[in-house]
Amino acid sequence: MNKFIKYMAAACLGIVSLTSCSEDDENVILNDGDFVAPTINTTTNAVELSEETQTETAITFEWAAASYGISTIPKYEIELAKAEDTFDQAKVLTSTTETSYAINGTDLNVFLVDQLGLSAGTEATIQYRIVSSLGTFGTEKLYSETKTFTATPFTTDLSTPWGVVGSITGWGSSADVPFWKTTTPNALVAYTSLAVGDEIKFRKDSDWAENFGSENVTTNANGFGGSLASGGSNIVVPTAGNFKITMDLNNNTFVAEKFQWGLVGSATPNGWDGPDAQVLSFDGINEVWYANGIVLNAGELKIRKNNAWDENFGGANGNLVAGGDNITVAAGTYNIVVDFNNLTYSITPAQ
Repeated sequence: MNKFIKYMAAACLGIVSLTSCSEDDENVILNDGDFVAPTINTTTNAVELSEETQTETAITFEWAAASYGISTIPKYEIELAKAEDTFDQAKVLTSTTETSYAINGTDLNVFLVDQLGLSAGTEATIQYRIVSSLGTFGTEKLYSETKTFTATPFTTDLSTPWGVVGSITGWGSSADVPFWKTTTPNALVAYTSLAVGDEIKFRKDSDWAENFGSENVTTNANGFGGSLASGGSNIVVPTAGNFKITMDLNNNTFVAEKFQWGLVGSATPNGWDGPDAQVLSFDGINEVWYANGIVLNAGELKIRKNNAWDENFGGANGNLVAGGDNITVAAGTYNIVVDFNNLTYSITPAQ
């Protein structure tokens, strides 16, 4: 059976003309007898997921191209579903016009846990297929065969036994500022506010049996750092600000760089001129940034990094968009959660 799809030549698009464009109309004839569905070439049936290998490619999906009997390149989606579900419950991993897609362990792990609802530490079988279409031409989709692979997601809890202790915590009278895992094994990060003259050290299990200090702190344009020594001297903070502290136990060094996510806009006390108000805190258990009990004016706001517009986010309806539209809020007291992994946010009235 032939299918006819009419589209206007580019010369007629967006142009006001007194003459008809009908002579420029073209008919694309699609014969479904010429349709060839994509076929999967991937042979992987078991995917290793771990913290140690999460930056490496976990799996590369490959497939033979679909054909609709014309030269237009199809669009492909990779659909994944739990083995016990149907593809009506599938989630789209990616959309592409290529015939392969490689994904690293971090991104696949997040997708399996957050999108498919798999449990960390439990092996699961995942089914997948490739779906092709001609996009704006509106043809029916063509489906590849279904294949499966097994995977065991690793925990996304970034907790570690390490923390920052010092004058900022009363040398242990309050909880140590936690260090969190990163994608680099044994490279940990902590987020805290520091003043000039504060003294800090890094210790394990809120105990002094294992602790690090530094004998040679140096400063730079964006913070300070140095080598670490077991049981070394207190680190005296040379400059004030909100910092991301990276402790690298692979080479016993640390770097403290000025870093913050904050709110700016007419809804905040400092307005659009800043500086940013209500600096967000990091929750490594859920991998989100948050602030509780934040008082906002009626107005608009955005979320940005380091009091600058180089990295800023907005967006409507809880969807986080880089450089997106201003977020409108009514006056009130709110709890805010920002998820950069899933590009979502919530601003809910504080109870």
